[in-house]
Amino acid sequence: MVRTLMNELMGITRDKDVINIPRAPSKIVMNYEVDDSQGPNLKPMTPHFAKRAMEYQWNQRLCEMFIVHFQKQNKLRLTQEEAYDVEIMFEQRLDRLYREFKWRSYRDDETVAGYRERISSKHKRVLESQRPNSRRVQVRGDVLGK
Repeated sequence: MVRTLMNELMGITRDKDVINIPRAPSKIVMNYEVDDSQGPNLKPMTPHFAKRAMEYQWNQRLCEMFIVHFQKQNKLRLTQEEAYDVEIMFEQRLDRLYREFKWRSYRDDETVAGYRERISSKHKRVLESQRPNSRRVQVRGDVLGK
């Protein structure tokens, strides 16, 4: 439920779409740390993607707003422990999206061809590391002595 609602608020359907969402400019985020007059909005949700993202007041405020919206959307009244669980899920989702954003962003002095090659090779490595979806070939090969 957290993932679906966060995706809806950011306007994405898949994790890789995170590269296209509007992001909060670093200057505004840093100013919010000092003066909280111009803060984040939920629609559209504009997180600040950075390592240890929840250390920024911007993302902390987004999380607070998200929990309130989550309760209203699902017509729930969360206990303190449940709200903490939603906060943890929010943080984990933000970390996952940050990693996806970092991976899919252009590097300095990277050409379009270089970008495509990097994404393609990473995708191939991920596919190779996954467990096959059927063990039938393994078992049959073991029986036949292959």
